[in-house]
Amino acid sequence: MYDLTEMGMAAAVFAFLPWCQYKQGHATVELASALFPRTFDMFLSLLFNSAMTVVAVVGTWRLYLGMQDKLTYGETTLIAQIPVWYGFAASLVGGCGFIIVSAFCVLRYARAMMRRNTLETGHV
Repeated sequence: MYDLTEMGMAAAVFAFLPWCQYKQGHATVELASALFPRTFDMFLSLLFNSAMTVVAVVGTWRLYLGMQDKLTYGETTLIAQIPVWYGFAASLVGGCGFIIVSAFCVLRYARAMMRRNTLETGHV
């Protein structure tokens, strides 16, 4: 039972990362955001979402390499003898979703910034 719980928790964390990113649920610090113009705040959001996309890509890539390693060596859990790569594969699905949602959030903020600039300048 311990082995299934361990794999299930890892898969659950990766399954909810895309939802958290989409809903902007990650921790943020907004100490000085009221002091800056809205455009600068949107630029920071775009920058941080871009950084999160890089984190998602690197994390998922490393998760894939870890899965390949566990698959190659046939490692199993201690008690139930379940192949460890099953947990990696389940987590990899959430990791791929995290990449897609993170890239979408970058596009969402880029479009919002362009729309705001178009409204302020009057140029298309």
